[in-house]
Amino acid sequence: AEITLGLMNLKRAAGQLYVRIHQEDFCQALAVNPLNKYQQAGGPSPEQIIEHLRYHSNMTLGETSDIDSFRDALIYNWMIYGTDAHAKNYSMTFNYDGSVSLAPFYDMISFIPYADLQNRGVKLAMKIGDEYSVLGIRLAEWIDFSKKNRLDQTETLDRIRHFSISVPEAMRSALSEMAEMGVSHPVAEKVTERVCARCDMIHGWFEQ
Repeated sequence: AEITLGLMNLKRAAGQLYVRIHQEDFCQALAVNPLNKYQQAGGPSPEQIIEHLRYHSNMTLGETSDIDSFRDALIYNWMIYGTDAHAKNYSMTFNYDGSVSLAPFYDMISFIPYADLQNRGVKLAMKIGDEYSVLGIRLAEWIDFSKKNRLDQTETLDRIRHFSISVPEAMRSALSEMAEMGVSHPVAEKVTERVCARCDMIHGWFEQ
């Protein structure tokens, strides 16, 4: 038997009936042909998405800034080899109160089960700085990314450091919870092992 998780993009309005919320991915929002969803194929770049959020999102200030959340998603996908995080896998919701905000993230999965990661050809769907290669992106590329997007460089590096610690903790915890429920799978163990090793390596950059 297969286990399937289904999600409905519905929210309760003021405790009354469920209200369907309109959602647009960033190909739709930026009028880009969905066949060009990857940046290398002419799809939206992080810079275009951040500028769109800066102009349209109602959540651009404070601790829950949509721009900060999008940056976090880019960092996370880079750490886990999330190679399919293209513009159709990021969206905005048009909420019933008239506000516009970044949609909850989805389809954030690792490429680790599918290929030999020693191959430097493994690329992200969006460029960080001037680099697509997962292994070619280092702290200098994130500093360049921050400059291009008018983001605080120190905050970006702090988020990378934070994720290099919190992602392994979360993945090991999830693997332990699975074991307690009698659930195990070699792919889950492989992904956890390799992501944790990668995060440890990234964390080591801050110790140099």
